[in-house]
Amino acid sequence: MGPMLAKITKIKKALKLRALYKNWILTIVEHRILNRPTIVVKCGDGSLNYIARSTYDRILSLLDEGVVTRCVGNLLELNVGGRTHVVPFREFDTTGKINSVLRALASGWAYRGGLWEKGGVRFVHMYWPIIETFEEGQYDVVDARGKQVVDVGAFVGDSAIYFALKGAERVYAIEPHPLAYEELVRNVGLNGLQGRVVPLNLAISYVEEYVSIPPG
Repeated sequence: MGPMLAKITKIKKALKLRALYKNWILTIVEHRILNRPTIVVKCGDGSLNYIARSTYDRILSLLDEGVVTRCVGNLLELNVGGRTHVVPFREFDTTGKINSVLRALASGWAYRGGLWEKGGVRFVHMYWPIIETFEEGQYDVVDARGKQVVDVGAFVGDSAIYFALKGAERVYAIEPHPLAYEELVRNVGLNGLQGRVVPLNLAISYVEEYVSIPPG
């Protein structure tokens, strides 16, 4: 593809933003000219959303592919597998999260009532480790039935919940990060596994010292 053709293709792609954002011209200025790390986008109803540059690029690509179809009320409407899904912008705060959301929707997960749900399993937010655990079967070789499991680095509880649902007697879910731990506790409650999954806001180290956990 020659430079001129590539430029025309980019322009045609950018013009599709008219169907998504009311302030589409301003978003292009913020992204292409001002190089802002965060882009402010205005949906059809006037609601504002603040998204990272990489997320802006990925959404534009998905719009070009016909996956993203509409933006309204802090929500993105997507067409995945011939079905329409509505997911909040907050589930797209990083490129990695976008890929997780698309894989989740393609795998039968649904976002409804503020939660992700499939087959009675629920999570507050969707992350790739949930995909790895419940869709790619990375722990399927582990027989946890009737056993005590120690899950070090439990994150938001994906593997701890998985082991409990697979018959573990009790799972000790150790997660040092306060925000991940808070979400872990919520996810355990959403799945009715209080008592069987024991969340512990601790860090494991081979030396006796304090562990510093960054807030983000």
